[in-house]
Amino acid sequence: MSETTKRRGAQRASIAACAGACVCVVLSACAGTTTGSKPLPQQPTEVVPSRMTISAALPQDTDLNGYPDIIDLTIFVFDDRYPIPLDVPGSFTFKLSGAKEGKLLREWEIPPDKVAAARRRMPAGPGYVFSLSLLENGGDRVEAQHADLTAEFTPVKGSLVKMRGGSTLRLGKLTQ
Repeated sequence: MSETTKRRGAQRASIAACAGACVCVVLSACAGTTTGSKPLPQQPTEVVPSRMTISAALPQDTDLNGYPDIIDLTIFVFDDRYPIPLDVPGSFTFKLSGAKEGKLLREWEIPPDKVAAARRRMPAGPGYVFSLSLLENGGDRVEAQHADLTAEFTPVKGSLVKMRGGSTLRLGKLTQ
């Protein structure tokens, strides 16, 4: 494995960890609880996913061609009746659209098996960590623009959960 590839992997892991840590701090403050040395409470058996939070790191240029190509995300899914994030099977759909005209730039469908592989135990509770690649989905050479990233979660049992709002990201040629 080349030194550049190792460095890129370490950068992505570091960004994902930072994003996850920021979300965990915010979630702890919002829930009004901290876990400290106490274990998280057991998840109820009949949860109904109703909302989610998403933290998107700044897009990274992993192939060093001047265009961002990877978007690292940390996602938590919630039942409004339960303060801790859920561990629930399902699939995600992510859409990246131009902020001005709303044109769909990219779409990622993540099936339940890949969602299960993306599940992580975090201080705030279970969450999901993804790296969305523009390289694997049409290429990274897009016009310089702001783009809105939205997410939908479809649980195996239950109704579709749409992210309220979205994350706005900067795409296109990086300027020095």
